[in-house]
Amino acid sequence: MSRTYTIGFSERHKKAEKGTTALLILSADAADLVGEILELPESEGRKFGCTLRVQFVMEITDIARCRRIEEELNAIWSHRPLIMQELAFRYEPLELDEPALYRNTVTLDFGRKINEDNIGDIYNIVEHTVHSLRRLD
Repeated sequence: MSRTYTIGFSERHKKAEKGTTALLILSADAADLVGEILELPESEGRKFGCTLRVQFVMEITDIARCRRIEEELNAIWSHRPLIMQELAFRYEPLELDEPALYRNTVTLDFGRKINEDNIGDIYNIVEHTVHSLRRLD
């Protein structure tokens, strides 16, 4: 058993299929849910909360852009979250001069759980996410 809540947004003036989409993903697994519900004591090795990930989904034609995306996000987020990029490619017969189109899913992983104690961080995360979205678009 687990719970995941995802909210996505993009720039209003961009068409969804052409622009970048930002996703805020909150998830909690069974152990975290049980710990919260039963108010179990936390210990050094066991913290209850949820995992927050930020994702950006976009289409690119130049794989070299991945390096620029990582550099841009590291500058905005001060090298804090781990940045992972996954490219997906659906084969379609293309004309010789047509570039291949890749779906790039960029995930920012903060490497820790959050709970009510971190509620003040959410504002900064949303602010950085919007700034990143605008820069990536």
